[in-house]
Amino acid sequence: MINKIYELYNFMEELITEDELKKFRESDICNIDYDKFSLRLWLINNTLKDGSDIYNFFFDLGIENKDDMANELIEGFFMSLN
Repeated sequence: MINKIYELYNFMEELITEDELKKFRESDICNIDYDKFSLRLWLINNTLKDGSDIYNFFFDLGIENKDDMANELIEGFFMSLN
């Protein structure tokens, strides 16, 4: 599963312009704008479909809300950049 998440992070990196990616990298994890670049909505609509592997992964961990799942992915993405 971790490989699928890292593949997702690589894809997310391609979705964001270099300037915006730099700003995101330089931000503080406590001040992440989860709606920046519409990533949360994109994740919910494309990656966290009911029954998808990543959805099931989070659901099995007890994270049942798709907004929370998307936030976890965005925080992980932020950490993978830094």
